[in-house]
Amino acid sequence: MSLVFSLLLVSEHPSCGAKLEVLSLESHNSPSNVKGRVDHLSVDVRGQRLFIAAVENHTLEVIDLKSGERVHTIGDLSEPQG
Repeated sequence: MSLVFSLLLVSEHPSCGAKLEVLSLESHNSPSNVKGRVDHLSVDVRGQRLFIAAVENHTLEVIDLKSGERVHTIGDLSEPQG
């Protein structure tokens, strides 16, 4: 499984002045302990953390977006999604 973090860039459209949002690849990260399907993601912008619902692991993985490293695992969840 490959997890991709993206950076949102905003630019001005020259013809009408409307803002366009463009995604560009910033880095790749593959949490080694996550197997199977990743069902939901959520981001804590202020805390710069990504939360990954690892369904087959029955865990919620917490990733530090600055380092790209897993900082915590919340385990023993029956359905870590939604």
